[in-house]
Amino acid sequence: INRRKFIKISSALSAALVATPSLIKHNKALAEAYAENDPDVLETDSNVKLVHSVCLMCHSNCGTRGRVKDNILVKIDGNPYHPNCMEPDERLNYSDDPASDKVKKTNGRLCPKGLAGIQTIYDPYRIKNPLKKIGDRDSGQWEEISWSQAIDEIADILKDIWDNDTDIDPNFPEYGKIANKLVFSAGRIQHGQKEFTDRIFKNGFGTANYRHDHTSICEVSHHTGGDLLSDYQKNHWKPDIINCKYIIWWGANPLEASFPMNALARKMAEFLKDGGKMDVVDPLCTHSALKAIQTGGRWVAIKPGTDAALALGMARWILDNEKYDEGYLKLTRVGKTNTVSGLTEPTYTDATYLVDISTGQFLTAEDAGLTEDDNEKDKNVVWEDGEAKISDTVDAAEILPGVVVVNGKTCKTAFEIYKESVEQKTVSEYAAICDVDATTIQAMASEFTSHGKKAVVNPYRGPVQHTNGTYTFLAIASLNMLIGNYDWKGGNTTGGSHWHEAGTTGTMDLANVPNGVSPDGIPISRHGKEYESDAPNIFARDGYPAKRIWTPLNSYWNYQEILPSIDDGYPYQIDTLVTYWNNILYSVPAGKEEGTRILKDKTKIPHFIAFDILIGETASLADYILPDTTHLERWSTPHVSPAIVTKTSGVRQPYVGTYDGAEYNYYVSYLSSGNIAKDLTTAEGPQLLEDILIALAKKLEEKTGKTFPGVGTNAFELIDTKGNAINSGKGWTTSLNNAWDYYKNILINFTEESGIPEDYQEILDKGGVFADSDNSEYDGEYIAKKYGGILHFHIEELATTNDSQTGKPYDSLGIGAKYEAVQGVGGTEITTDSTYAFSLITYKPVIHAQSRTINNPWLQSIVPENFVEMNEDDAASLGIETGDSVKITSKDGVTMTGKARTRKIKKGVVAIAHSYGHWEMASKAHTIDGVQSDYDEARGLGIASSPVMMLDPDMGVSGLGSKNVCLQDRVGGSASFYDSPVKIEKV
Repeated sequence: INRRKFIKISSALSAALVATPSLIKHNKALAEAYAENDPDVLETDSNVKLVHSVCLMCHSNCGTRGRVKDNILVKIDGNPYHPNCMEPDERLNYSDDPASDKVKKTNGRLCPKGLAGIQTIYDPYRIKNPLKKIGDRDSGQWEEISWSQAIDEIADILKDIWDNDTDIDPNFPEYGKIANKLVFSAGRIQHGQKEFTDRIFKNGFGTANYRHDHTSICEVSHHTGGDLLSDYQKNHWKPDIINCKYIIWWGANPLEASFPMNALARKMAEFLKDGGKMDVVDPLCTHSALKAIQTGGRWVAIKPGTDAALALGMARWILDNEKYDEGYLKLTRVGKTNTVSGLTEPTYTDATYLVDISTGQFLTAEDAGLTEDDNEKDKNVVWEDGEAKISDTVDAAEILPGVVVVNGKTCKTAFEIYKESVEQKTVSEYAAICDVDATTIQAMASEFTSHGKKAVVNPYRGPVQHTNGTYTFLAIASLNMLIGNYDWKGGNTTGGSHWHEAGTTGTMDLANVPNGVSPDGIPISRHGKEYESDAPNIFARDGYPAKRIWTPLNSYWNYQEILPSIDDGYPYQIDTLVTYWNNILYSVPAGKEEGTRILKDKTKIPHFIAFDILIGETASLADYILPDTTHLERWSTPHVSPAIVTKTSGVRQPYVGTYDGAEYNYYVSYLSSGNIAKDLTTAEGPQLLEDILIALAKKLEEKTGKTFPGVGTNAFELIDTKGNAINSGKGWTTSLNNAWDYYKNILINFTEESGIPEDYQEILDKGGVFADSDNSEYDGEYIAKKYGGILHFHIEELATTNDSQTGKPYDSLGIGAKYEAVQGVGGTEITTDSTYAFSLITYKPVIHAQSRTINNPWLQSIVPENFVEMNEDDAASLGIETGDSVKITSKDGVTMTGKARTRKIKKGVVAIAHSYGHWEMASKAHTIDGVQSDYDEARGLGIASSPVMMLDPDMGVSGLGSKNVCLQDRVGGSASFYDSPVKIEKV
């Protein structure tokens, strides 16, 4: 569809909305493919307004520029100020005037998803007004209701559980208060929004279930591993690509799916052009793997679930050949001189620290009898010159002194324990486990140790979304530690960071909620909580194994456990589930059948409220659907990946809509009239999440006579994060009566902390605050923004924390870098067999992201449906050719049918691209006010991978809870996407 036609159609569509019911009705004109190809409206057109914002078609958070004419978004480009969209030598300076022709004529780069995002806002099947279910939850019958009715009825539901004083069960005080019966689960929620919803649900309503986000189905074992590696200081590193010499992308796909793909792909092109070399570890020959082959690198086709064996095989070769940086590993503190190279090291490891092998804990100065001073007693101990010493009294110490006895305690260094663990198998034995040739492992290890600090192994989702994901991450990360590449130019970086939306010294503390609630009790998913100490009464009742896993080392929620835990009423029964942009049924492995059953059961979930823009798979079963704005119509302040080494704070702002009142007060979507935070009785159309929650909070106040903390007058205080008074003349507001009150405070925080823009309007004009690329991102041979901390070979938490299933420490010696076979929570090993002969994996193609992009016709048209992708020899053995229909069956008996396609993939593995095979998302009709809605069958084409993944076979037996959850990592909390055996049959 060309731009001129698009403007005409969009104008007609906007006018028609006044007369439509809850769904924007299908307009056949939108689907036509016109032969003409009129040019885009020019950026310099006097009637065009350029709006700079941030994309959310995937998690890259690239800057965007929208051309808006007559309040219609007609084109999206990249933001030339944003580092995701331009390389340092071409990006605009922040001082460049956005009104100048130079700026207007300079467009940043954007991927196909970002360009197609325009179709999200003008999706003809969007929900316009609140919907209320008629009959059973799966009836497909709805009535449209007003915002006033929706807020009133939802407040009636919530007022009875808005209780921060009464225990759920006095016999189990660890359950917390009745307010915990409200569960808020945001599938995708970003900075700005997440701090706001914490204010409402955590500090206002007081529920411990205040933000069950999606992280555990994305990469949580990567984050948990990073936390354990760094004493919970950092969890995400990326290579400084441009200055690197050798990169192993391990289960990461920078040319298609890793974020920010837009920037990574450009940087990889420069890296390869300048002679860099890369290998890609992946069972599937991705475009990144193909590029590696084409440029002299390797595609390492690994057996799924065995990544740690490959990492340990490399480590074994490095140790055997003494290719590690001994001068770095011997350092006891940060900023000390490498004893071999003579260079100052920006980080250090625990390689020299002594560990009491009877407890698996670090030996302390008090344990060693070296001090009685309270300020010294908890310090670590090292071995140097034949004796134990407090670590900060020497700059370097021995890493391999052997067994030493200190004050009667038998000890080894952390590095000695790591080395002995790695040496339990030979390179050949590790090779046999991962099905990678030993010579390949040796060659990778040799290459990796041949470039000083300018080589990086970068793992992401692929190796960690397994039942052994945390251990695998730690094994891979140990390779980077062996050469000490952290914080070095061309090495591992935590990125340029960002300014602080929620406040810092000298800016408003937006996390501070006057008279706010501090929730107590166990969240329903039990993440971040220890079974024995945080739930003593549950532990006394149940003992070992716990009925469901507890993941005390995971601080990022456990998404796949939400519905299964609710199903079992474990640890307690809930009352109300509220979801936001959450498609848990589509996204969670093995989640469709069990999740649907649970959501339909009103005895398990008496009330279910969903925020969505469409009737999605999960929202289709809700009691109420509240129409949300799209990412093109909302505010937030998303962060960027560590691949960006300049300081960056993008600001997502609405492209189109109306502004009622001064400045940006009371923003509403182009589909809306009135604003719910101000005009509750008359507002119509999609509304901002923040405004809806403010209206709901005030309605709860009205119904209960209580004060809802954190909204209304005196919602904020004029203090910073240290409690110091801030300058009231800067424009901060202490009231919270609409979304703009909140985001205006954030923008002023950015303005004051960064000192870069003149005022917050400049931030809006440029789409954020961005440090210029003036080489200040580097400090000589170092990254300027350093992590500058410790990195652990020895994970003490594994030795001191019990597995809730066994009652024993995760690892008695604190060994994190190890190989563990794929298994259920009870230890049952998961393998393929003669019937279920294939391992199922999934991946994200460049044209789609998660579950939310199938509603973009431009993307649909590129590849209308996905395939069951097989190795050519495997397909031939079953008589299958590309295009044949095949049936895929899980070990739980779930079957799906799709079309086969052969491609380069490891034998014994099948792959299904994510994002296809929807059974809702406007791919089928619903009935609203007695009228059948229009739909687009094309949104249901293809096959979804998650429904045929495996339930944990250890659940439902031996005293454990119901068999209703996928395989998962009982340490880090990741849902397994790559461990399910399946059967493939030609239809």
